[in-house]
Amino acid sequence: MKQAATEKPQRHPAKFTDVILKEAERLLTKHVMLGPRRPTMYDPFAGTGKGVDYFNERGWCALGTELEREWATQSTAVINADSLRFMRDGQVDWAMGPVDVVFTSPCYGNRMADHHAAKDTSKRNTYRHALERELTEGNAGGMQWGEEYRSFHRETWRLVFQVVRPGGLFLLNIKDHIRKGEQVHVSEWHRETALAAGFEQVTTRWVEVPSNRFGQNHAARVDGEWLFLFQKP
Repeated sequence: MKQAATEKPQRHPAKFTDVILKEAERLLTKHVMLGPRRPTMYDPFAGTGKGVDYFNERGWCALGTELEREWATQSTAVINADSLRFMRDGQVDWAMGPVDVVFTSPCYGNRMADHHAAKDTSKRNTYRHALERELTEGNAGGMQWGEEYRSFHRETWRLVFQVVRPGGLFLLNIKDHIRKGEQVHVSEWHRETALAAGFEQVTTRWVEVPSNRFGQNHAARVDGEWLFLFQKP
């Protein structure tokens, strides 16, 4: 299951920020006790593995999946795999048993999903530009806010509910974005969708995090992110 790092690590445009990871750790340690058995954590959208590596260094048993090989191979705790297929096939249970915690940050459905391969010198911070190629089919990083995006994440949170053990936790990091000058309430949609999947809300945290200042709505940004903590009954 271990993987070797790539010779040339590819930049990821949306890694966990340090402030989000520290706040996530504070939230989770109130509900999960470290003991003889290392608590298990799964991240279905692990990227380069910054989140799973952070918790592994603090005594957890954390594992992630990432669809894009260039990002997955930057951490030995990340498997290059389709997360939906990985969960449907029961491979989470095979890899780590019933999961104590799922902690993840999905793509936000914003302009970072743009597919355009710009030829000019303007600075762009999209998944397509960071990877320097088209995204793999099925990568939500290429989905704009819309029905495709919502359908994908309805199925994802349904599967997350299945892999979390009874009494286990789901910690979701998400934020809104601005489109055509208006705030799109992506966070509230994800919160409601997690509840519809069967989770019960435990608490929320608003964390101030500066946004990227690139693109069409560079002057209007949402300078903060949500952490929603849920529990499976």
